[in-house]
Amino acid sequence: MTPHPSPAVRPLALLAASLVLATTACGTASDQDGASPAPTVTVTASAPASSPADVPSTSSPRASAATSTPGTGGSPGTGTCTAEDLSVRYADDAGGAGAGNVNGTFTFTNRSSQPCTLRGFPGVSYVTGSKGEQVGQAATRTDDPVATKTLEAGGSVKASLRRSQPRNYGDACDETDVSGFRVYAPGDTGAVFVTFETTGCRSANAPLLQVGPVR
Repeated sequence: MTPHPSPAVRPLALLAASLVLATTACGTASDQDGASPAPTVTVTASAPASSPADVPSTSSPRASAATSTPGTGGSPGTGTCTAEDLSVRYADDAGGAGAGNVNGTFTFTNRSSQPCTLRGFPGVSYVTGSKGEQVGQAATRTDDPVATKTLEAGGSVKASLRRSQPRNYGDACDETDVSGFRVYAPGDTGAVFVTFETTGCRSANAPLLQVGPVR
């Protein structure tokens, strides 16, 4: 017959089992508490990634591009009109005839696609043809003030011309037929031939032409 444990022994066994479980639970909680600092380290290590000290390395190329821009986008200065840029016409002024003189006007038109400038007096002389010889003395200049004039594409400026009559000089003129004018724009060495048939003087001592500045 199997002996039965004493009633006093069973409570002692239960108490011992409870103590073992409590000790195991405390050990597990202690292990978990010991691992808790790891997340804290991870957070503090990520802070330098957002530090302002890293910003200039990514923004500096843009600042460099901005400082290299000035001076590269400006328009070039307007150049002086040349013979290739201009068409030139001449006509006597209506009612421009006076005592021994005739007043007329040169018109300079910019036929290029870009603006250009003129300043001062054109060079003018009579010639025997488009490639002919100069006849007599080149035009003298008036005392009128000069100013810089900008001709937009298709724009025009004018210059006055006074032509004296050859008969004013009598036999000293040595009259001859001329075919037109050789005209130099102010500041240019290229000439334009302007057709205008009239009479000139071969003598360099019989000045017939006086030109004003562009206006």
